[in-house]
Amino acid sequence: MPAPMPLWKALDRQIERAVLRSLTARELRLLRSAAAVLVVLALGGSYHFPALASQLLFMQLAMITFFFGLRAGSLWISPTWLIYCLCVEGRLERSLFGLFCIYALLITGVTVNKFRQAKRQQLQLESALDVARQVQLSLQPPELVDFGYAQMACQIEMAKQLGGDFVCYQPCKHGHFILIGDVMGKGAQAALTAAYVKGLFDELARTLDDPKELLLILHEHLLERTVVDSFLAATCVQLDREQKCWKICRAGLPAAGVVRQDGTCNCVGDPGIMLGVPIAPQLTTCVVDYQPGDQFFLASDGLCEEEHLPSEVINALVSVSARPPEAALRHCVTMLRNCMAVGADDDKTAVLIRWN
Repeated sequence: MPAPMPLWKALDRQIERAVLRSLTARELRLLRSAAAVLVVLALGGSYHFPALASQLLFMQLAMITFFFGLRAGSLWISPTWLIYCLCVEGRLERSLFGLFCIYALLITGVTVNKFRQAKRQQLQLESALDVARQVQLSLQPPELVDFGYAQMACQIEMAKQLGGDFVCYQPCKHGHFILIGDVMGKGAQAALTAAYVKGLFDELARTLDDPKELLLILHEHLLERTVVDSFLAATCVQLDREQKCWKICRAGLPAAGVVRQDGTCNCVGDPGIMLGVPIAPQLTTCVVDYQPGDQFFLASDGLCEEEHLPSEVINALVSVSARPPEAALRHCVTMLRNCMAVGADDDKTAVLIRWN
């Protein structure tokens, strides 16, 4: 019946806390009192019903060992056997029950120790994942970033399993760098690698003036520390105010381009390979002269796996060019969800940049 379920869940939680030895002092006193009552009942039942003595005494010994540990069970095994000897005659029966007690002690003690170790490891993993999730949240920029001369709208929807998508930006000599990245894999390693990359990017953006050079330096750093699931797919965009152009370099991320008001799309070259792979990446910087109304759009493979922007995205961008950037981005993401087959368990990242 569904009604008692909350009670059973609460009982299961309390048993788990007792095994992990995380009860409060009051709860521990209650547990000891309950154990004492059950032991007395088992002893009384064994005395009045000798035929049930082995079952009753086995249960109380197993319970003592389960909740209070192998040492407590070891101390209680002798009294348990002596009580059985008072209730039941016969050397064979007494000898067999002695072996039965040793079995109860070992199987219960080993089981509870294995459970305790597994549960503590699970709690440590959950704690690490929570820290990593907080790290990933810290990598998400606001929904709208205003550079003064340009605006960037971005959206990152994290998958149920922790991932490594991120968007970061920094001012540079002649404008701004924007880095959109996707670390291969899931879990804490991906999120922490994303944080590592962001820290490097923040330092490099201040001194460099070429997206390709920036990505190549990131590649070298990742080669030095790459482990499984730490490779990085990235696109670096530079808004160059001095030369009035977009400078874009891609390393593995799909679906990016500069869309003009007339609906033409300047795709930004070959996507290349991911950074951190032990192969020298052949990257190119695509330079696109700025024109009024230009919109740069990028979607990660959680939303679109095409190497070039689909026509549906281009048409959508033209149709919403008068809307605020964040509203236009939401419209494009909704369109992609409706017309593209996307991965349900992958992070979904989209970025829209408009030059005022």
